[in-house]
Amino acid sequence: MKSFPIFFLLAVAATGEALGEICNSRKTPTKMIARRTWPSQIATTTAKSTTVNPSTTTAPTTTTTTATTTTTMATTTTPLPILFNCSVSDPAACGTMCTNLTSGGGVVQSPDFPGDYGNDSRVCKIVITAPAGWMIQLNFTTFNLETDVGYVGITGDLTYLFFGATGNTIPAVPSTTTNMMSIGFQCSASSKPSNAVYNWQATFSVTSEGNSCSATDSACGNMCTNVTSAGTGVVQSPDFPGDYGSKSKICKVIIIVPAGKRIQLTFTTFNLETGKGSIKGNDRITTYLDSVTGSTIPDVVTTTSNVMLLQFISSRSTKPNTAIYNWQATYTAV
Repeated sequence: MKSFPIFFLLAVAATGEALGEICNSRKTPTKMIARRTWPSQIATTTAKSTTVNPSTTTAPTTTTTTATTTTTMATTTTPLPILFNCSVSDPAACGTMCTNLTSGGGVVQSPDFPGDYGNDSRVCKIVITAPAGWMIQLNFTTFNLETDVGYVGITGDLTYLFFGATGNTIPAVPSTTTNMMSIGFQCSASSKPSNAVYNWQATFSVTSEGNSCSATDSACGNMCTNVTSAGTGVVQSPDFPGDYGSKSKICKVIIIVPAGKRIQLTFTTFNLETGKGSIKGNDRITTYLDSVTGSTIPDVVTTTSNVMLLQFISSRSTKPNTAIYNWQATYTAV
């Protein structure tokens, strides 16, 4: 799988134009830092009416004998409502990309799946939204895109989950995100054979009970440890307890605890190279840590929501090889 780190800017209004220029060039996009505007409030959805479990009705029947009369009363199963929305930006051009919807999830897929998605240029975006405090989990089951011609990228409510992916290696998606997920699919005009079949498909589920801590960039290593179902865990710098290194990096970690809970973050180790390493911490509305640096342990942070985004940013450094700069914190659902 080949990844292009700024390919999908799904939150930008001019998505189609920007992605089209990148894809049609057939060149690796110039590296840029994506900037995102935080929503002023949590997105919520209205329950969508659909037949999840089709109603079954048994008509009353009467059996008459000389001595007794037996009546079987009608029974009805009421379908459960879908508590999320799955929509496609351009259904006329992209077709049915949300399917098999149930009360707890569904399937998203490329146009004309299981057939080939075609040779024409197109830009399609799927947006899944769930009630406030709920989370969306996505898992690819099929991933076969024409390399450097077709791409899929995903953003969550707080940050990018992965950038434009191409090829035929199933991408790893962080296990959970917040209550909004945007999936972008784009391809440029192709001269592939008419019998070629390129497509992708993924299942998703929606839950209010999840807990997770996940880094959005695998290059940052294992930044979450000791994560429990009770909403506790440890988050730390790359290669902890060793030095986090001298190369420039941006590492993002999303912490989520059950809906209705808050996150209490307590640093146990804090030793960043002053002016070269810093940590930001925020949710959709509030900034709790504003580029803190140096060696003074920050105060305990308690969020007002069940979600927190930590961003660790370090610049290229000439510090001695023997220097050890690192950080670690514990978090608890309260």
